[in-house]
Amino acid sequence: MDGTNDAPYALDYSESMAFFNSAYNPTSAQSITATEFDIAQELLWAGSNEGRVASFYGCELRKYTGFRVSTTSDIRSILSITEGPLILTSDSLSLYTRQGLNIFHHRAPYLDNMQCMLMPQSHKQKKIYIGGYGGQLCEMDFDKKTLLRQVSLDEGDCIILKYCTRNFIATGSTNGVVNLRDPNSLQVIQRFTPHHGSLSDLDINNMYLVTCGFTRKMDHMNLDRFLVVYDLRNMQQLAPVPVFIDPCFLHYHTMTSTSVMVASQQGHHTQVDLTGGLTQTYSPIINLTTNPAGIITTFSVSTSMHCTAFGHSTGTIHLLYKNDPQCCFNYQSVETQFANPLADLVREDLQHYYPRLVSNDVKITLIEALDHVLSMMDKQISDYTEKHFHRENIEVLMNTFVKAVKQREVIVQAKGSNEQTSIPCSVVVWATGIKSHALTNRLREVIGLNIQSNRMGILTDQYLRIKGINDGSIFAIGDCATIEQPKLVDRIQLLFEEADTQHRGALDLQQFRSLVERRINEFPQLEMFSKKIEEVFKQADKDKSGYLSMERLHSALEKADTKIRALPATAQVASQEGRYIADLLNQLPDLTIKNYQQYNLKPFRYKHMGTLAYVGGDSAVLDFSGTKPILDLFNLKPLSGRGAAYLWKSFYFTEMFSGRTKTLLAFDWIRTQLYGRDISRY
Repeated sequence: MDGTNDAPYALDYSESMAFFNSAYNPTSAQSITATEFDIAQELLWAGSNEGRVASFYGCELRKYTGFRVSTTSDIRSILSITEGPLILTSDSLSLYTRQGLNIFHHRAPYLDNMQCMLMPQSHKQKKIYIGGYGGQLCEMDFDKKTLLRQVSLDEGDCIILKYCTRNFIATGSTNGVVNLRDPNSLQVIQRFTPHHGSLSDLDINNMYLVTCGFTRKMDHMNLDRFLVVYDLRNMQQLAPVPVFIDPCFLHYHTMTSTSVMVASQQGHHTQVDLTGGLTQTYSPIINLTTNPAGIITTFSVSTSMHCTAFGHSTGTIHLLYKNDPQCCFNYQSVETQFANPLADLVREDLQHYYPRLVSNDVKITLIEALDHVLSMMDKQISDYTEKHFHRENIEVLMNTFVKAVKQREVIVQAKGSNEQTSIPCSVVVWATGIKSHALTNRLREVIGLNIQSNRMGILTDQYLRIKGINDGSIFAIGDCATIEQPKLVDRIQLLFEEADTQHRGALDLQQFRSLVERRINEFPQLEMFSKKIEEVFKQADKDKSGYLSMERLHSALEKADTKIRALPATAQVASQEGRYIADLLNQLPDLTIKNYQQYNLKPFRYKHMGTLAYVGGDSAVLDFSGTKPILDLFNLKPLSGRGAAYLWKSFYFTEMFSGRTKTLLAFDWIRTQLYGRDISRY
């Protein structure tokens, strides 16, 4: 990777590359036809022209999974959803787990030569819109796998689908036509013809529609060296924005409403300001190190905006990532922490009773799919845990998948390898995550999947009341439930009009402060503004006018929406939710009340107190990530070792409900320390 000589921006990024097929052959390489960043884990998904899908972990692009979806079609589109990658081929729609297991494979007559798909997250009912070269636009129910609506396209085809929070869908065709459609009826609301040849790409936000494409001249298609921009507030075309590369791929920068990331098929990448044109000082051209024999075929941007992925026709995936220790795709990860109590049992107890058997025959192996253990914690803690495992004679197999569990063996396979290995075993402990209980799924079905649209658990409001129960008499807490997180930008028009009490089309500091204070209970992400309202206002007020237009407000609220995170399925969350429900019920003057705001009842707010994990050998690890106020006050760093173990035990001791359970727990610890564990029950 290289950049312009006077562009420090380019030096802030590094480039990594991976081969889609580990047995890479440049003469018969698979072309990359689709890429997508995972929304829940540090994974990048890629699809090929041979119907295969692979995922890559982290900025180093280490191979994670690989599987074949179709033997007759290339991969047309990949969409990351909560359950895993949703994969579209020309004639099928499939959903897989992140480990490569198929959840469903749907084929139907209306899936004919399909190219693109869209699943708006703001819709209560889970719908998928699918378009392609067959001249039809389909609307499908995701849960029931049934066709809801199908319309013919007078523009001929649909190769691009985008959703706008103004509640319409943008469809792009090969003949250069872009239509804005009603998501309910799929009828055309507005039609644009930005390019008189063909459309290459488009993107849309709440303010602008931007496109790039080709113009036909003398029976030849010439790429337009400018971006065509439409203002969605008045449906008028703005002045074209010139660019210094051949624009073939577009993606809005989520932190601003006027910046677009642009890429060419030759591997050039830059950022364009739609209102000010290209500013060389801040938006240099970055050149990827790619094979000149091929071209860039796909372009994707992570939700964190730290990373940009490029698929290449020669079968390589390129990642441009920010030179930052906190660089990530998103903020979700997996946890592994189970082998050490077994090691304690073997070393501290079984060793005394069966010394010859333990020394010769007992071996503990931890199988981890990622490249390090406790990946959701600080890197120092992960490194400490791996060294501790080594001292405890626990073998750790990193980057390894379990392919099968049999009566006397476990079949594993290393990432990037087609060879499977057998590990003899007599005891297998499985700790790979949680799944919704059958009762939870049944409750969602009874209420209605159009309301209970989150497949990971029962959806509740901010007061932990189950959505869809009219009288609000049923609450859900813990791992079975997830709190609905409304987005500010989805209601930007209403929020702006409500705050603009003087009807001047702009908000001053006091109006902005009032908006934050009045809506913070409904939108918890506004808490990041509450203690620095003036600073946030000044940052959003780029022209120093003392007022925020709707566009500037939208930009500020987008930053707040990026902080939305689902609560982890931990005891810490469930405990706080339980205490909250108890306090809430005690405050209610009447259990039939529905409007809690009328009685100034505060919604649930989770306060993260850090993460603890016991790693065996009287050692534990403690991570304070996410507890920023505590870090600022005491300057706490990650802890590990025996001191952390005592802290771990003290926390568990204080969480016991009664004096009896506390006494029993204390005597158990003392008895185990003095006489060892009671193995007569094993």
